[in-house]
Amino acid sequence: RILKSRTGLFDLSHYNDIHLICGVVKDFLRSLSESLLTDALWKSFASAVDEEFDSIKHQKFDSLIHQLPKPNRDTLAFIIL
Repeated sequence: RILKSRTGLFDLSHYNDIHLICGVVKDFLRSLSESLLTDALWKSFASAVDEEFDSIKHQKFDSLIHQLPKPNRDTLAFIIL
């Protein structure tokens, strides 16, 4: 709650409680006006998860990720990396 009340950038490296950090990330994701994977691509992502062959699954995910708007793609990359 304290972090949420602050504005601007702040350094999370001073907080070593993983639950706090995860909570901040979850609050951010909930605050988005649209899903990070976008409503338009959601079903395609869900379908790709069920793909039997890993090589095809990876191709589908690669294609879908490149279809995301750049801010969504950058945010997803930041979270994953």
